[in-house]
Amino acid sequence: MNDIEWVPLSLTYVKYPKGDHFGHLLAFISLTPFAILVAYFTLCTFNRDLQTISLFFAQLSNETLNYVLKNIIKQKRPMQVLRLSQSPKTYGMPSQHTQFMGFFCVFCCLYIAFKCNRKSRLFRFSMHFAAISSLISVTYSRSFLMTRVYLLYHSWMQCIVGAAVGGFFAVLMFFVIFNFLEPNYFEKIVNW
Repeated sequence: MNDIEWVPLSLTYVKYPKGDHFGHLLAFISLTPFAILVAYFTLCTFNRDLQTISLFFAQLSNETLNYVLKNIIKQKRPMQVLRLSQSPKTYGMPSQHTQFMGFFCVFCCLYIAFKCNRKSRLFRFSMHFAAISSLISVTYSRSFLMTRVYLLYHSWMQCIVGAAVGGFFAVLMFFVIFNFLEPNYFEKIVNW
């Protein structure tokens, strides 16, 4: 493992084995949270939709939860990271990236399942679209989890725990946003 030269992806500091085209692809996939954050910021800025703003703040709360958990658990990253002369500045458990994607995936699936318009004339089409969208979200999140392990940033357990924590937190935040905040406060905020 030590004889493989690792090079960073030029936009960020995601390393992958030199000459490994699959690793190069996975390095790009591991940038997904940055694209999602840009999408959140863009939607919040231009739409000013309270559901989207609430989701964005819930995602940021998920990141805060990850920081707290990492500093409570204090589990180091896999030894391979240390052998590759990378000096991780944070702990490994739970994986921040997979917790981010676990949250995003579960929240999207819940939103598609419970909040999308069911009164449309194209209900059957929308049911198929909802199922396909959810399947794509879950598949992408699973492949994202594998990128963190393949690129040696986390162990399987760190990634699985991260995805589980993110998923559970998404269920909690979905309930809070749509069963507490939306019915009690959204209209008041809009009319303020």
